[in-house]
Amino acid sequence: MRDIRYYIPGADFNPPLSYDIRSYKTFDKFGVVFFRIPFFIERRFFKKPGVYWNVQAGVSLLYSFMNEEIYESWIVENNRSIRYLYSIFTPNNNQKPWLNYHIGGGLNLILKNKDIFRINLVGELSFTKFFRGYYSFEVPGKPSIKFDYGVTGSYVALEASYIRTKAKQKFKQLKLQ
Repeated sequence: MRDIRYYIPGADFNPPLSYDIRSYKTFDKFGVVFFRIPFFIERRFFKKPGVYWNVQAGVSLLYSFMNEEIYESWIVENNRSIRYLYSIFTPNNNQKPWLNYHIGGGLNLILKNKDIFRINLVGELSFTKFFRGYYSFEVPGKPSIKFDYGVTGSYVALEASYIRTKAKQKFKQLKLQ
């Protein structure tokens, strides 16, 4: 998700505006949507009954179907249109797929009902800036301010999960046969 917040005093314009320009605009409330095909390998280390450690590694192929987005902000003063903000976002790696790499590991507890409670430390690494953005503020009479940025999506996280195995039900079924 992305937003932009800025304040430009009306006195900064040449000729000066009779009002100030403020924005707390949210460009996108949904974030970047992408399609992912993951491949993981996991190794488990059983040390004592009911508890095991795991280590996992993997790679994902990603692709975003999103289109490039362009935003412009204009003001009209003295019958003259002035564009003071131009921005362009490319949330799709220029319509090319990219790879992310995964690694993680943690502790797993086998519960009485044979389901699993897992706590993992996980990380994802991407060398691709799949999301790129560019902003340009151009206030007449002032130097223009231009900047661009990129997002890779790399992260480190603590993950807690409950894995429903249905193993207890399967054991009951086997005992009945």
